[in-house]
Amino acid sequence: MAEYNLYATKGPSRRKIPLRELPEGDLVKSLQLAGVNIPPQRKRLSATRESITHKFSIAGHEGYLTVGLYQEGRPGETFITMAKEGSTVGGLMDAFGTSISLCLQYGVPLRVLIEKYRGSRFEPQGHTENPEIAVASSITDYIVRWMGKQFLPEDVQRELNLNYQPSLEIENHD
Repeated sequence: MAEYNLYATKGPSRRKIPLRELPEGDLVKSLQLAGVNIPPQRKRLSATRESITHKFSIAGHEGYLTVGLYQEGRPGETFITMAKEGSTVGGLMDAFGTSISLCLQYGVPLRVLIEKYRGSRFEPQGHTENPEIAVASSITDYIVRWMGKQFLPEDVQRELNLNYQPSLEIENHD
């Protein structure tokens, strides 16, 4: 069987470096530039991990958000449990938590998830018991804003406008 040595050029001098010596991120970029399709890699959390559990209430609907953390402290999984067991909202929030977990484990930045779900509007919506997020336009809005406030630097929080307070006006479609 033939053996091949693959090289990448790096830096202004364009010196050749064996691919096996490149840091993983540079290796992936080099292979992608060469037209190699690299499937996303899932980074699972360790079997024993730290987590944060946060109780929330939106317009009287109570729930718990548990965020499992990678060793370096960034979020890697979410579990959302609504107090009303067996409800449609509870099932949807369980599915949403699983989706967020998979996104985080496949490398989707938390910022991207916040940009997508912040401001989503559906019931239940309303006042919360959290003074930092006094009003939420939906459970998903609350969850991503809370996660942003917990895990993103303050400058990014400002950039994403995590302190906005949505109006609770219901649109009239008559």
